[in-house]
Amino acid sequence: MATTLNAAEVRGHIDDKGVLIVDEPIPLAGPGAVRVLVMLESNGDDEDRLWDTAIARADTWDDLKHPDEDIYTLNDGRPLAP
Repeated sequence: MATTLNAAEVRGHIDDKGVLIVDEPIPLAGPGAVRVLVMLESNGDDEDRLWDTAIARADTWDDLKHPDEDIYTLNDGRPLAP
């Protein structure tokens, strides 16, 4: 039997013990079991730094280190106009 998921967005915070506290009632019928997805708010700088680190560590780019991939020189293409 398939499970139907309904979603509601509510605000909350995580206390100093790591416990999630929801700041408002959840506008769905209850009581019942829930699945919780936590999305931490960020000013953007932290998130950008995490992405940069993850991308730099990914082995996806290892193929580009192979000498056969080094096909361009500084003489290829046209300079960008200032």
